[in-house]
Amino acid sequence: MKKFIYLRVMHKSALHIALMALLVGLFAAWIGEQRARAYPFRAVFPGRDTLAAENGGPAAGRDSPKPAASDFNSLGSRPATANSGSDSPAAGLGADSLAPQAATSAVNADTPAQNSGQAPVPSTLNGLAASSDNLSVVAATPDSISSIPAVHSDSFAAASPDSASLPAASPDSLAAATSDSLRIRSLLQDSTISGIESLRLVMADSLGYDSRRIDSLLRDSLWMRSMGLDSIFAPKVYSKAELRALRRDSTSKVRAAAKDRRDSIRWSIPRILTSTYIPDSVRYTRMFAFNSNKYVNEYRPAKIDTTINEWYTEYPYAKEDVNATTLGPVGSATLYYNYFKRAPYEQFKAFEPYISWSYTPETMLQYNTKAPYTVLAYWGTLFNFQNQEEINVRFIHTQNITPKLNLSFQYFGYQMGGYLVNENTHDKTLIVGGNYLGRKYVAQAGFIHQRVTRTENGGIRNLSDFRDTTIDTKAIPVNLSSAKNQLVRDIVYLKHSYGIPFRFGASKARKEKEAALRELGHIADSLAVLENSSSVELGVNEGIMDEINGVGSPEQIQARRDSLLALARRDRYVRDSLLAADTALIIRRDSLLAILRAPLDSADAARDSVRDGYGPMLSFGHNFEMSFFNRMYTDKITDDVGRNFYNNVFYLDPTSSNDSTRVFALENKVYVRLQPWARDAVVGHIDGGVGHLYQSIYGFSPSMYLSGNRNVNFNNLYVYALVGGKFRKYLEWGASGQYHFLGYYQNDFNIDANVAVSFYPFRNRKDPVTLRARFMTELREPDWYSQHYHSNHFWWDNSFGKTSNTVIQASVEIPKWKFDVSANYSLVKNMLYYDTLGIVRQHSDLMSILTVTLHKDFKVWWLRFDNNLMFQLSSNNDVLPLPMFSLHCRWYFEHDLVKNVLKMQLGVDGTWNLAYYAPAWNPALSTFQLQNREKIGSAPYIDLFANFQWRRITLFVKCTNVAMGAPSRDMFSAYGYIKPVRSFKIGIHWPFYIR
Repeated sequence: MKKFIYLRVMHKSALHIALMALLVGLFAAWIGEQRARAYPFRAVFPGRDTLAAENGGPAAGRDSPKPAASDFNSLGSRPATANSGSDSPAAGLGADSLAPQAATSAVNADTPAQNSGQAPVPSTLNGLAASSDNLSVVAATPDSISSIPAVHSDSFAAASPDSASLPAASPDSLAAATSDSLRIRSLLQDSTISGIESLRLVMADSLGYDSRRIDSLLRDSLWMRSMGLDSIFAPKVYSKAELRALRRDSTSKVRAAAKDRRDSIRWSIPRILTSTYIPDSVRYTRMFAFNSNKYVNEYRPAKIDTTINEWYTEYPYAKEDVNATTLGPVGSATLYYNYFKRAPYEQFKAFEPYISWSYTPETMLQYNTKAPYTVLAYWGTLFNFQNQEEINVRFIHTQNITPKLNLSFQYFGYQMGGYLVNENTHDKTLIVGGNYLGRKYVAQAGFIHQRVTRTENGGIRNLSDFRDTTIDTKAIPVNLSSAKNQLVRDIVYLKHSYGIPFRFGASKARKEKEAALRELGHIADSLAVLENSSSVELGVNEGIMDEINGVGSPEQIQARRDSLLALARRDRYVRDSLLAADTALIIRRDSLLAILRAPLDSADAARDSVRDGYGPMLSFGHNFEMSFFNRMYTDKITDDVGRNFYNNVFYLDPTSSNDSTRVFALENKVYVRLQPWARDAVVGHIDGGVGHLYQSIYGFSPSMYLSGNRNVNFNNLYVYALVGGKFRKYLEWGASGQYHFLGYYQNDFNIDANVAVSFYPFRNRKDPVTLRARFMTELREPDWYSQHYHSNHFWWDNSFGKTSNTVIQASVEIPKWKFDVSANYSLVKNMLYYDTLGIVRQHSDLMSILTVTLHKDFKVWWLRFDNNLMFQLSSNNDVLPLPMFSLHCRWYFEHDLVKNVLKMQLGVDGTWNLAYYAPAWNPALSTFQLQNREKIGSAPYIDLFANFQWRRITLFVKCTNVAMGAPSRDMFSAYGYIKPVRSFKIGIHWPFYIR
């Protein structure tokens, strides 16, 4: 019933609106009729009234009499009759000195005849170009389209008081008018339009404007003249500079219009990415990201997530692990809780704690986008005190120059004053990258620059100063008052390969598809011209109206108008030629699309699918990487607290330190990849390569007192191999191996194998259950600084043996249930660690580590429960202490405030772990070390948050550490370093892209 009443109300409202529109239309029509009666014919013949006024006749005002039939003859023209045709003379054109010179223009083919009810005039017919004081009969035929008639001095005859003194029209204008008029009148089929109306029709069609609008403009012009305002319309004399400026403006308009047309054609060309590097599934994807491994230039898809769930946390390590040991401020040193997430950075171990805030060549994302993609992000504590303020920014911009070439620019900045005194942290990363995905040649290149600047305080002197008091954290005493670390990392890399497909003859269907694809590109160009050809014409028509409303000498106005009309004529000719073939082009396009969509039979697909990256292929590749690492540690210690912090050890200077370490590395790999059958075959690829690593290492040594500063150089040679494949969507496997046969890492090796089995027990065959397994074993030489290091506070020369590590991993993933569980087990022999004094040691006994992780998300009504749990055991907590149990839970309410427009999340985000001997931080070595003074970290850490996603923009408001002090103030992450205190934080993440 309510629906029926609503429809009746809407129906009545529509009727009321229609009646009101009808009444308004009738009133407007009546007003127009009255104005037409008040100004009969005056808009069509401005020359008559002007001439009469200037010769002392009656003024062209409201009381001017209607023109008699003889008036037409006095103007040198006569009405067109029904029998006007090719046997008629030029209808009096050129017989009077007032007849203007003809200018050429083409009539828009799709402009209907106005005020006639007849069929539209063909595109090759002529129009009339009119200005406020003259009529020009414009003529054009197919054979005159490519030429532009010259403009003579008499091409625009101005009205004069003495008509007898007016110059006669030149023979050129008479010839143009006579020859073209005969052809036009032979083509005219309009026998019902008489005299003035016929002229008005052609005039309006030639200009592309409504005749009533032009009548109004001319009528207003004549009325102002009748009121004695001729001074307003006095011809303006242009200077030479002004004439040059007018010519430049006209030329720039023509060039701009041509550029618009070229751009429209260029952007209409199908941007199809054809490369043997990528799979078919992403060829037509609007935007995708990928990276590669360290051995070969291999496509590995990466996730681009712009949803609200990607930005629920502002810390990168929180997306990778349940929790991590940090120094408090954003951008500071980080150590994952999960032992198997702690990837060693053997190139420069001092940078290992900071890698989670940046990227390496293996983790850096490469993009391919059909439209530019930009990300702007900010988050921080705007309302904190300046000495504690946190400012974080993220900027990403990437776009394709061509469908194959992409460039990207990324910047990440983390900055904070710190919660304690002397812990200002600046961690900034700049990345410039690009990739080229050709059909056979593929390349990735990039530059990574990371700079970390941190003032070091050595942590809180007494933990009770924070636990038992509520004083400002900046007033809590620390161990170091003047210490600083500066680290710089610069990497330039290039990965490129060239594939040679083995084609055994293309099938007929494949050849047809390739030919259809090429022809489809030409048709797209033609259709683009057809759709955008009116851009120049509209600009020309606007230019004509500007000239009608403007001022200037008659010769200048006519010259500018003729050039604009000539441009419009050429543009219309192109469009008319395309209009004739419009239907044929569309039909042909549809037939080509049908050919492209037709599937190949199994034999053709198996024999000739190399174009899509499948089939037998041989690839040659080269990986290049140049790295530079530098760390500078400085301090000035004059108090006993600082001296005790370093156990009163000063090898070089009793009060200050200036320790520097540098590494330059240059690595090249050359490899061959064989694809025996297809990319997704059981044996998809077999790779083999050889690599060379050059290292130049600087570290202070006592011998430098005699020899001066010098570097230690190593040349390392190794070989490696990879193999992998898949069986449909059920099985995927891979294996790799590496062996160093020369250099510092001689006899080091690594073997890694993995397998994934998927099956589909659910009704929806897109939701798999995946079982994964991995086996890895390696033998590695300790890094140079673990063997030899000399500084003001630490001094050693070791001869450690190689570290052996064996890892077994297994996991189960069920995306439909948002559930996964994994188990990891490792056996390590000769593990390196830093003891409680900060000295590097090697544990010669065998150690075992077990880690079990569980992830499960629940959904109840509008409530979400995301849970991550981890259980760990270490066989020797004196060498490797780990939190036995830790969790990260995110419980929140989620609802669409406006469906598909605005989403909201309100909830809590909390972490907790059992207390353990969390590591301490050693500023002089830039690494974590053991401590056995007390267990810390058992207090929960809870944030309240509100996330909003409005279309693509994600906003979050967060109150951090709301439970600070409850149940205890054990808010320590690393020993002596507190977690972020209670504060108010806001952030915005704004991606710009075209779907």
